[in-house]
Amino acid sequence: PAYEPPPLAVPEMVYPFQARKALLAHGLLDAVNEAAANAGPEAQIAWEYAIEIHRNDPLIMTLVAAIGLTPEQIDDLFIEAQSY
Repeated sequence: PAYEPPPLAVPEMVYPFQARKALLAHGLLDAVNEAAANAGPEAQIAWEYAIEIHRNDPLIMTLVAAIGLTPEQIDDLFIEAQSY
């Protein structure tokens, strides 16, 4: 049988630059920025000034739910973001 590499692990954390670059690559950055603005001033500040973006952070869960991403899509974005 052909060799299949193991699946890539989903990182727990990526840096904001990495997250935004992955979102931009998929045309989702504006939607996430809008979701952060709509979630209120605290959420917007947290999104804009975070030093790290954690996969299971409640803010991230709120933002991705607002734009309709599935858990699998979030995992894929974090895996991609880690590559930047």
